[in-house]
Amino acid sequence: MDIKKIEIEVAEILKKDEKHISKIVDYFISSAIDNRASDIHLEPLADGLKVRYRIDGVLHEIAKLPKGIEDQLISRIKVISKLVIYKKKMPQDGRIITPDGKDLRVSFLPAIHGEKVVIRIISGKDDFLLLEGLGLEAKIKKDLQRLLVSPQGMILLTGPAGSGKTTTIYAGLKYIYDVIGDWVNITTCEDPVEHDLGVATQTQVNPATGFTFLQGLRSILRQDPDVIMLGEIRDYQTAEIAVQAGFTGHLVISTIHSGLTTGVFSRLINMGIEPYQTASAITGILAQRLVRVLCPECKEQYQPPPDLLEELQIYEHNPKFFRPKGCQECNGTGYKGRTGLFELLIVSEEIEELVAKRVTDSQLRERVIASGVKTLREDGVSKMLAGITTPEEVMRVTQ
Repeated sequence: MDIKKIEIEVAEILKKDEKHISKIVDYFISSAIDNRASDIHLEPLADGLKVRYRIDGVLHEIAKLPKGIEDQLISRIKVISKLVIYKKKMPQDGRIITPDGKDLRVSFLPAIHGEKVVIRIISGKDDFLLLEGLGLEAKIKKDLQRLLVSPQGMILLTGPAGSGKTTTIYAGLKYIYDVIGDWVNITTCEDPVEHDLGVATQTQVNPATGFTFLQGLRSILRQDPDVIMLGEIRDYQTAEIAVQAGFTGHLVISTIHSGLTTGVFSRLINMGIEPYQTASAITGILAQRLVRVLCPECKEQYQPPPDLLEELQIYEHNPKFFRPKGCQECNGTGYKGRTGLFELLIVSEEIEELVAKRVTDSQLRERVIASGVKTLREDGVSKMLAGITTPEEVMRVTQ
């Protein structure tokens, strides 16, 4: 990404074109898409409007617009998002479909210097719907595939916001349909629907109308589902019904906020679910993170400091490490794209017993690691030694 070029082109639009507001909005959207950005941030400041793109998970400042233009710019985005222009003191959410079919989700948030706008660019490509494209290690992928075609139970994904959980779930639902075909009834309840899968009945929550995850789940259970995808388990009532569904002939796939696979059990228990129910209902837990992938055109080999090797517990003889350099192919960042780090915990009888006995998270974690589960950090080290990513990336997401 040539930031200087973008700044010059924006300045030229401002100087020459009478309809510069529309042109600037169109330019930011097209250049963000061209540079593989996932989000466009327009942030009001005391002296202007800062524009940033999120590329491969990292924000880059690409322009700063002069004071006085932000109101017109934001009004233009509201118009094409089909939102109310004069509502400036309350959040709004909208959607833009570009002429070439790109799906953009737009969020407006009142701030002290004006309204902040974030435009999320939804990928229109279908290749991300395949498990093969996520970065799953062979054994983890095979075990996950086995869980996905189970007739009942719960598969829970955990990880911070933006760690790729929804993408993994979509790929999993696509896999289920590809294996089972028209015999399977897949129904989802999402917030929001990020991609039209074409293999499931997809619904979107709308709290303003009373359609919450809880209401959605209750309604889905009256629709004769085989597989239920629930965007997130947030409260006791939703968790209770999801657990019961997992017991009674449904496969439930959902997300839950917890740092590690083993922390999911205590999260559900803290919501009010009995330990024995928690352990019996869950068949597998997948934790994941995203790391940036080194640009294959310019990555260079180097030797990291000994203390980093010690922290990563790498004791191999002469291991190979690579670091970013930057070239035209990767817009000078040294990285191009992202891949996942994964930890899959399949719930065994031993795990069920330990959870039912209410052992501490640290005790459970110790036992899980001793059983041979490949941790997030270990998966990261494997990808690092394969030249896919860097020690710094692995450390950043697995601290």
